[in-house]
Amino acid sequence: MPISRRGNRASFEAALEQYHLNDPTVKKLAAIIHDIEVNFWGANRTTEAAVVERGYRELQLRHQRDNVTPECYLAFFDSVYQSLRDKQQTQSSIEFEDFELDCTAARSSSSVASALIPEVSISHLLSEMHRGKRVEFVDVREPNEFDESHIPGAHNITLRDIEPEVVQRLNGADYVVSYCVKDFRGFEMAKALKKAGVKHSVILNPYGIKGWVSEGLPTSGTRALGSREAQAELSTHIAAAGEQAES
Repeated sequence: MPISRRGNRASFEAALEQYHLNDPTVKKLAAIIHDIEVNFWGANRTTEAAVVERGYRELQLRHQRDNVTPECYLAFFDSVYQSLRDKQQTQSSIEFEDFELDCTAARSSSSVASALIPEVSISHLLSEMHRGKRVEFVDVREPNEFDESHIPGAHNITLRDIEPEVVQRLNGADYVVSYCVKDFRGFEMAKALKKAGVKHSVILNPYGIKGWVSEGLPTSGTRALGSREAQAELSTHIAAAGEQAES
């Protein structure tokens, strides 16, 4: 059975279940990953989740996301595991410096530059929308997540659903904004769309729908506003951003 996110469980948790892993430190790591990947609205169940996510983000910032190889990510989580195990023995707290890595990517500067995915601030994006720029939002989450709450007007397209007609539909936009909750999946979609030929593929900053909500912006869905109400409220924010940009 393929290992993937299942319902309210992260992929890592699904792997633990499939392979019957009972290591207490691995279970602790699974709880941390659950907080980062799944438990994005509620309070964290673990005190270490924020520290691990910070370390993960620092790794990507230091080397640029496209330079971080799968081997480097594996080394990162190996060091998190080791740090958790060591700290449990001494009953002390982990620090993100405990798992800092130097992952030097073997890519030329030109290939890196061509692969970079820009981050666009939400405030800039709203002011661009006020100027009449065409912005297409791509929500990469599963349909049940999308139905509950999404950015007004967003398309729900998962990574497995990138087809030529999707590329054709999105091309011509001034910004194609891929997002998930915190933009781990959103970033991968932005890369995949760019590779498939979509121009102006970007992600949000602050990241994902969580960043969108943190800016006080509306969402639409069964657990949010109705589509018309959400779009009307978004239009108010767009107008305000445009006025601020022009002042």
